[in-house]
Amino acid sequence: MTRHVTLAGLDPDLENRVKAACWRLAAQGYDIRLRGWSGVQCDLLILAHSDSHGRVLDAAKQRGVPVLRFVGAADEAQEAAHVVRATASVEQILMAVRGLLDPSATQTQHPVFRATSEKVSGLLWLMIERRPQRGAIHAISDSYEVWLLPEQSQIWARTHSDLIGARERLLSAKWIFHRVRASRVPDGPHLSFDEFFVDACMRASHRLPMFPRGNYRLRQQLDATFGGSVPEVAALAAQFGTSESVSTADLAAIADVGQHHANAFLWATRASGSLEPCDGTPTESTQSQSLFDRMRATLARVTR
Repeated sequence: MTRHVTLAGLDPDLENRVKAACWRLAAQGYDIRLRGWSGVQCDLLILAHSDSHGRVLDAAKQRGVPVLRFVGAADEAQEAAHVVRATASVEQILMAVRGLLDPSATQTQHPVFRATSEKVSGLLWLMIERRPQRGAIHAISDSYEVWLLPEQSQIWARTHSDLIGARERLLSAKWIFHRVRASRVPDGPHLSFDEFFVDACMRASHRLPMFPRGNYRLRQQLDATFGGSVPEVAALAAQFGTSESVSTADLAAIADVGQHHANAFLWATRASGSLEPCDGTPTESTQSQSLFDRMRATLARVTR
């Protein structure tokens, strides 16, 4: 079925990104015809963030036309319009356009899925309950996007702002996840899973549910000297560094830290893949470099 998409007020750069997104959708089997807005009925209106197009937006709303509206950082979102930042990438625009043209796509078309769980949500849910073994996961929330590579235990982004945005949205249920090839991951700033999840979970410690009780151990000896501005992390690491297994019920007391810090540390290392239940089976370290050596080197980049 042919989908008629009209454009209004896009600058050349933004229009090129919209066209690139539509070309990619065409490669996926969507028959999309682009044209300028003329008031004629269409399947989707894509509108610039300029206030001068308010009448166009009102006309589209009156006709029941879905609207994808690009906004600047200081603009307020119109309730009836699907809003994307004007700096959005082609991939973000593609997913927004596809979602408006084909709302069922995110439910029926593999491999797109959302983060939902009674216990945890967002990126934490992905890595604990739906952790992929191969390839990459492209994660998008609002206008922020990151790529998670389980085989490398790394999270990548186009900009440091995306990493910070992902950290702040750790538990957001609005994440959309899309399986992609590792070769499609952009060359940009990145962190190890350990570095990212420990920082994010510590910041969200008061919003995390209680970690399941039991005995756990880390896959490798941790650097007990790590901590710097986060001494609680060093204290927790030291307990795992001197014991084969640690009870979640006792961890906060023996490390002499707050229960919420111990709880966050457990969620973080479980999400990163470093923490595992004790079942009597020896495990091999999957990473040659000490967890907290790498955290010391890079955690400051995300917090600055």
